[in-house]
Amino acid sequence: MSRALGQQGDWWVDPDSRSEWPDPEDASQTILDTLTDLYYVFDRSGRLVDWNEKFEAVLGYSEETLAEVDPLTLVTARDRERMVDALDRVAAGEEVTAELHLETADGREIPHEVTAAPLYEDDEVWGLAGTARDVSDRRERERNLSRYKSLLETVGDGVYVLDEDLRVAKVNDAMTDLSGYDREEILGMHFSAFMDAETVDRSRRLARAMQETDRTVETIEYDLVRKDGSSIPVEGRFSLISDEGYATIGLVRDITARKERERDLRRYKSLLDTIGDGVYVADDDRYVRKVNDAMAEMVDADREAVLGRHVSEFTDPGTAERGLGMSEALKRGEESVTTMEFDLHCEDGTRLPVEGRFGLVDDEEYSTIGLIRDITERKERERELERYETILETVGDGVYVMGDDLRVKEANDTLADLFGYEIETMMGEHLTEFVTEETAQQGIRRRQEVVERDEKTVATIRGTAIDADGESFPIEVRFMPLEGDLATLGLVRDVSDRRERAKLLEQLHCGTRELMAAETHHEVAETAAEVSQQHFAFATTGVRMVTDDGRLEPVAVATDDERLDEMPPTYAVGEGFVGDAYERGESMIVDDMRDLDTDFDYGPARSALLLPIEGYGMLSIASTEPSAFDERHRELGRLFAADVESAFRRADREEQLRERTEELQRYATLVETMSDGVYMTDENHDVRMVNGAAEAKLGFDPASFEGLDARWFGADDVVEKAREQREAMLDGEQSVGTVEGTLRTAAGEEVPVENRFSLLPSDDGEFAGTVGVVRDITERKESERRLRNQRDELETLNRINELVQETIGALAAAATAEEIEETVCDRLGGSSLYRFAFTGVGRPGTEFVEPDAWAGEGAAYLDAVEIPADPDHERAALAAETLDTGEVTVVHDVESDPLFEPFRDPALEHGFRSVAAIPFTHRTVTHGVLVVYADRPGAFSDREIKAFEVLGEMVGFAISATQNRQLIESDVPIEMTLELDEPDTFFGTVSTNLDCACRLLGSAKASSGAPLHYVAVTAPPEDVHALAEEPGMPVPDSLRLVTENDDHAVFEARVEPSITSVLFESGVEPLAIEAEAGEVVVEAAAPRGFDLRALTERLDERFGGVTLAAKREGDGWPDAADDPCAGVDDKLTDRQRAALSAAYFAGYFDWPRASTAEAVADSLDIASPTFHQHLRHALGKLLSAYFDDGRT
Repeated sequence: MSRALGQQGDWWVDPDSRSEWPDPEDASQTILDTLTDLYYVFDRSGRLVDWNEKFEAVLGYSEETLAEVDPLTLVTARDRERMVDALDRVAAGEEVTAELHLETADGREIPHEVTAAPLYEDDEVWGLAGTARDVSDRRERERNLSRYKSLLETVGDGVYVLDEDLRVAKVNDAMTDLSGYDREEILGMHFSAFMDAETVDRSRRLARAMQETDRTVETIEYDLVRKDGSSIPVEGRFSLISDEGYATIGLVRDITARKERERDLRRYKSLLDTIGDGVYVADDDRYVRKVNDAMAEMVDADREAVLGRHVSEFTDPGTAERGLGMSEALKRGEESVTTMEFDLHCEDGTRLPVEGRFGLVDDEEYSTIGLIRDITERKERERELERYETILETVGDGVYVMGDDLRVKEANDTLADLFGYEIETMMGEHLTEFVTEETAQQGIRRRQEVVERDEKTVATIRGTAIDADGESFPIEVRFMPLEGDLATLGLVRDVSDRRERAKLLEQLHCGTRELMAAETHHEVAETAAEVSQQHFAFATTGVRMVTDDGRLEPVAVATDDERLDEMPPTYAVGEGFVGDAYERGESMIVDDMRDLDTDFDYGPARSALLLPIEGYGMLSIASTEPSAFDERHRELGRLFAADVESAFRRADREEQLRERTEELQRYATLVETMSDGVYMTDENHDVRMVNGAAEAKLGFDPASFEGLDARWFGADDVVEKAREQREAMLDGEQSVGTVEGTLRTAAGEEVPVENRFSLLPSDDGEFAGTVGVVRDITERKESERRLRNQRDELETLNRINELVQETIGALAAAATAEEIEETVCDRLGGSSLYRFAFTGVGRPGTEFVEPDAWAGEGAAYLDAVEIPADPDHERAALAAETLDTGEVTVVHDVESDPLFEPFRDPALEHGFRSVAAIPFTHRTVTHGVLVVYADRPGAFSDREIKAFEVLGEMVGFAISATQNRQLIESDVPIEMTLELDEPDTFFGTVSTNLDCACRLLGSAKASSGAPLHYVAVTAPPEDVHALAEEPGMPVPDSLRLVTENDDHAVFEARVEPSITSVLFESGVEPLAIEAEAGEVVVEAAAPRGFDLRALTERLDERFGGVTLAAKREGDGWPDAADDPCAGVDDKLTDRQRAALSAAYFAGYFDWPRASTAEAVADSLDIASPTFHQHLRHALGKLLSAYFDDGRT
């Protein structure tokens, strides 16, 4: 045991003499009587012969193990040499005490004070007995005491001891430094000399309280009075002692810096609480250790739920990765503060747009501090700003920004046009350059009034502007103050032109007459539903009335969608989104009703506009499209809802006089603010009142209106119509008259208007005058004109579509490419829609497009011009661009489009005003171009161009099909050998870089149309895959190893475009393709008369370095009688042929299979059952041909 450990000493004797030693039981009782800790006895042979339960429990060994244990293994390796030395001393008769580390069964080390005394028999030491005491706590106390002593010597805090008279008995150097006294001066001073009387009294009270309680230490903050009379803030901690004549021991700490930090902390905390931004601190592993309430509120969680979580839990993986990179950059010192915007993930699953600013915390506990700011409003403001910028660019009013110096800082194009200046000229000019002095002063006064009243509103003034020619004109200015003394943002409107306001009010009051004629609430509701449904042109409109028991009950629905003919549900006031909108009295836009928490199924209705009518109910407008309503609809809806409310009030027979007066006041306000002209005449037809809109519309000075005969403003026929309707109203046949006609302005201009008027009430029933509304219907008339034009355009488009469809239908009868092109030209050039059409192609070796077919009135035009085919030609136009890009090119106006400049004069001479060039494209091959000429500008609309695109694709497909048919029908094809030197293809690169050979075994076509190629390669598969991963390689879309044997491997590759796809699309049959040492050799067959040069140029453009190495007459196609599979290919569908080819070349029929059905199906982009179905049908047709031919 001990010898096995390599340790020996005088203690150990021959174990053979054990039998001569006495039984230890005789000594055990005496030893146990004196024992307080671990107890043990072992003999000179190293056998542990006795121990107590604590010995066994502390060391963790079983009784059986202790009986056989080597005592030396019970101490750590580093203490064994000391233990051997102690045993030797015991063997010499000494009692030994040593501190050793006992090692437990589970590997723990516990420091013990071990005592050992020799046991004698016949004056011979036969064994030893001892105890072991755990000194872990004692060692810790000794270490602490040592640290405390060192701390008192090195600490920057003052330490003192007071005697029983409370005079200084002992101090350290730090205390003398704090007080400013020398050690000799401070010793013996009374403690009260270092503080004011209040602090002395407080200290005495604390000392008495300590004596009456169990408290041993008290802390007090006070100002320490120094020798020079100054004071510093300190924290004093003292304890009462009663030892060796001392009464008190204390520690004094300068807390000047702490107080400053506390003040800073309070300021920072106040700042953080004020700004409302979230703040967190994360440790070096990016776990949250501190967080403020604002941060917890942002993520919608309690503070405790946020602490301890990893910061990545609150972001998406991309943001977390960016954040980690920024944190590392901070640690490397590359940045001191970093900022990024991201979405904060909240507990409820929502995402909050925020801006985060991050920096490092200079302490040992934390690594990163982050300030998170909710930028939802900022983002919304940015989006709103973008919308406003767009509006400002398109708004019909002038917009400006003016500085404190009353000079223009910003302006839009409309403002410049309004005043007749360039924007650059207006910048920096003084306000008085654009308005009269009186108007300028009026604006300044109004701005000051708004600022003084702290009004959150937009001020409005009217005045006179002066344009660049010195002409004055009336304007209305709406503005709001900006920061500064006189700075403003404003909108300027020429009030002599009220078209926009007229349009708005025209839309608003459509149907007002019917509303005002309704006499009951139910009639108003039905009329409002019908009028608003027709006006807003959405799917359905409904009206709910509020009942006496506080429920919003539907009473009227108007819809043009029978799916929405059902009455909507009833809501209590405050219930659901409808009841809530009514209760709050605010209009509401619901972007998607499927997001609402409601049990009612609104069917196809997706979005809605809710317009509360206070005291009466709710007007609801719904659309089958989500997000169909915007603020413009809301504003129009509000105005219309106001009209409906007015109608309800008119129908309310129990209305009190006060309510009727308020209603009249509201109408008076409406009259003054509406953009329609309002007027009133007396019994002599003289004008007695007009609103601002009428003044602006007619262009009269307000003072000159008084007494004018209203009939002067209308044409004779309008005056006569108005007289007839006035007489009908006097007879009681109608209450409101409506006349459309022209209104004569002060400038003599005639404006189309709608005049709606009624009679003023009269006590005697005689004519007392009229009140009317004049609405400018210029926009409505223009809209009607545009609608007629759109109908005409639609009829033309239908004719064009019919022509295109007829042309496509006629392609089926054409047998050659020439016949196809002639058919297209005859159909288009011979129609009444187009003047001329021709087809052509840019053939190799020629600079210009060679016409192949043409029709219409323009053959002489082709003789007069040469049309370049090369887009780089100096006179290149739309035909060259179309051949180059493969896309339709249009010149909408020959006279102005610079693209057509080289051919403008000849084209105009032949009556051409617009031109379209359409490519004949099939997949990657462009067979030519169709150029169509029309005798009117803008003849080719977007829809028309789409139709021509379809025509071009169909013609391209038809030409490709014709070429393929010619190849098949050719008895003796032309065979060729093409060589591609280091082409830009993957397997060509493989043969070069890996010095191997590649041979195409076969091809198949996936369901998407992409070709699959099966290629045998003599290079190791792993080298091929490694090459595919190198940057810059022409990598296939997919690459899969099919099988591998001793001399080659077979790969399945998806490549688009490929050499075979270009050959097939050009009408050429590939016979064999091999690549070796970077050179690709292609054997192919083409029909007689095929344009080989066009093919080589096409391949050269795609892959580079093509040479026609040989051309020869072929032996003809195999005789069908000798072909065992003759006729089978015609029976296979494209999908069956693709499944059979892919299965064969992918090794599906090998044993064992090189590719599973799932792998082949995946390559074909189809499901495995679909692949099995296609393969089974293909094999059935193949076997049917075999057995039906008589073979057995």
